[in-house]
Amino acid sequence: MINQCKEEYLKKNQQGTMVSGVSLPVVLYVKAGKDKIEIEDHKYPEDGVGNDESIKKLFPESVRKVIFVNNNERVKQLEETIKNRVKEDKQ
Repeated sequence: MINQCKEEYLKKNQQGTMVSGVSLPVVLYVKAGKDKIEIEDHKYPEDGVGNDESIKKLFPESVRKVIFVNNNERVKQLEETIKNRVKEDKQ
């Protein structure tokens, strides 16, 4: 299980501004090879009223306990990485 975080940024006047984003848990079905890991399939929980039940079906209880933990430190690191990439792109 991973928690996918996708953010869309708009570059205007050499500044990056977030315009939209989403974060959700994802089940990845992978195949380990000699030199790589290949993603063969993935599943997302249902949206809306079916969300809670589909999360119960997709993830064991031990994983469900941490799915919605807000990891602020990791979010800050990702935001800093994006800002740095915008700065690098200016050059």
